[in-house]
Amino acid sequence: KIIMMHPQFDVSGGAERKLLLIYHALKKEYDIKIITFIVDKKKCFPELAKNIKFIEVGYGKNIFSKILSLFRMAKMGKETDIIHASNFPSNIAAVISKKRYGPKVMWFCNEPMLHLEGTKRRENKYRLKLMQIIEKIFSKRIDLIIANSEFTKNMIKKTMSLDSELIYSGVDTDYYKRKDIEKKDNSVFFISRIEKEKNVDFLLELAQEMNEAEFIIGGDGTYMAELKKKAPKNVKFLGRISEEEKRGW
Repeated sequence: KIIMMHPQFDVSGGAERKLLLIYHALKKEYDIKIITFIVDKKKCFPELAKNIKFIEVGYGKNIFSKILSLFRMAKMGKETDIIHASNFPSNIAAVISKKRYGPKVMWFCNEPMLHLEGTKRRENKYRLKLMQIIEKIFSKRIDLIIANSEFTKNMIKKTMSLDSELIYSGVDTDYYKRKDIEKKDNSVFFISRIEKEKNVDFLLELAQEMNEAEFIIGGDGTYMAELKKKAPKNVKFLGRISEEEKRGW
């Protein structure tokens, strides 16, 4: 029995996509459930999310209701063998569950967001510092931490003094096959959630220097409006695109 814990499935981000793909890969052989605070299947990879029954525990607006939601998420680990935790604070809920009920906990750390420059929680440095301390304390009780890159592995060691195993995110080579298509000279394609911490500003700097090249940006997010104001003429924004459109690009 496996439980996957992740804060929200209301955006089309890399962490969400990876978790959905792992779920589909494991569901035939394992009893696997996804526990989350919020779900919006229209905004989170509709093709991957439509046949999944998520278990929502809700997430309030004030600190007390958020703590209550955290304990509701933790309670879901009562009768399971392994918890696959993802972004903060689901890793905290997983450790609470381990303490109370005993399942093994694996944390797939996409990046130690609380310790990186650019995170949207940085506007309140005292709140951020408290969250960093909480994550450090709880992370020491996790059975296995997995990093998705050498950079993340080094950041986990630097910021939390913890070791991790490196497992790169996979690519479905049956779906993403190399095609015999006419290549565009001097073109760059980028896809991501468009948020401040993704450092898409660097891409715009590059576009200004390489003004003869075309830069195509796929994805959407809260930073899109500001990004469009800064973008030079050789940058094209596609907005949110489907899996099939992504494969085409």
